[in-house]
Formats: sequence, structure tokens, C-alpha cells
Amino acid sequence: MKHNEKSHLRSTSNFIFTRNMVFVFLAVGALLLTSCGSNEKVACDGRDWYELGRQDGLVGRVQNHDPIERRPACEQSEVISDVQRYRSGHSAGLVVFCTEVSGFELALAGEKYNKVCPQVTEESFLKGYRLGQRAKKLNDDNRQLESQIVSTQAELREKLRSNESVDSLQRRLEELQVLRVQKEKQIDSLRRSL
Repeated sequence: MKHNEKSHLRSTSNFIFTRNMVFVFLAVGALLLTSCGSNEKVACDGRDWYELGRQDGLVGRVQNHDPIERRPACEQSEVISDVQRYRSGHSAGLVVFCTEVSGFELALAGEKYNKVCPQVTEESFLKGYRLGQRAKKLNDDNRQLESQIVSTQAELREKLRSNESVDSLQRRLEELQVLRVQKEKQIDSLRRSL
């Protein structure tokens, strides 16, 4: 074989090899894209809409009429959520959420009630919620008292170092501590009344 023929065969084989490699890369890329798309669809198809609704109900979240919005990965897919299963789950979650104790804890945490409880349980829930609001107010008062106690204690230490009279500060400190204990007892009393 002459040098030109060898060179031509080499360039032809390089061309075929390069073309085949491009084809392989394109095929692999297409497979990857197809598998990514199907994984997203599987993830959306596998979503437990009943459980999503139940979780929303358990925390008193307003029923989401389009639960697919709760799942951004599904927005691009053609999956239609099972709205009825979501609603059933939401109702089941509300059975647990809409209690007097839950109302108390929600208000104590400073959370807003979204008016999601059915009429048959709302009265009991709201009774607990109002008690929780009172307990929250007492807790807030106690935080302020604690701040006053800390600053009074610091002032008292400072006066003791300089040998100044501390009687009025000691009385003030005792009064603050008594108030704090009274408020804590009121909170406990409210909780026990549930």
C-alpha cells in the first residue's frame, strides 16, 4: 500500500470512528434525558396524595385545592394529582388537629388559626385556642419579668460592690420572682383545665 492510500484509509477510519462516537454520545444523551424525564414522572406518580393532605390537616393548613402546587417537580409533568385522596387525607388530619389541646398549643406557640376546623369540632378547638392565647400572654409577661429580674440582679450586685443600700432592690427582686411564679402557676392551671 502506498503512503497516500494508508493516509486515506487512516482518515476514513478516523472519520468513521468519530462519526460512531458522536452517534454513541447522542444515544447515551438521549437515554439519560429519557431516564431523567421518567424518573420525575415516577416520583410524581408515586406521591401519596392522601398523606400530603393528612400532613396539611395535622398542622391546620388550609386545604390546598390544587395539591400539585405543593410539588414543584410535578408541575412540568402530565401527572394529575388525586385531589379526592388529598381531600380525604386533609379531613383525616383535621380530626387530629381540631381538638381543644391542639387549639391551646397552637395559640401558645403564637400561631394563627386558619379557620379550617369543621363546625362540629370548632367550638372545642376555639375554647382551647382562647386558653392558649391567655397562656401566651402570661408567657410573654414572664419573659419581660425575667428580663427585669436579670437587670435587677445586676443592679443589686453593683450596689453590693459599692456598699450602697440594697433593701429596695432586694424587695423589688422578690416581688418580680413572686410574680413570675404566679404566672407560671396560671399557665399550668390553664393547661390542666383542658
